Amino acid sequence: MSGSAITTAPPLGPAGSTAHRALPGDHIRQNVIGAVASQSGGLFSLIVDGVDTDVFQFFLDELAKAVPKEDCVRQLIVLDNAS
Repeated sequence: MSGSAITTAPPLGPAGSTAHRALPGDHIRQNVIGAVASQSGGLFSLIVDGVDTDVFQFFLDELAKAVPKEDCVRQLIVLDNAS
């Protein structure tokens, strides 16, 4: 992961003002891979520098540890092909 520091302004300000975000000038490449439980709203996510087959497999392995299999409960993953 990149060690570049990013600072952000508060998202809300006085009427008519605009929030600004200072960027370090480098290309920022971070991806979020996540899964949300539709009924409970539980979230499992990883922030990574890029996604490939190995990273996605790591995500699936960690998700399986975080959400263990339950008898008679079907667990589905819907993929959206985001890039």
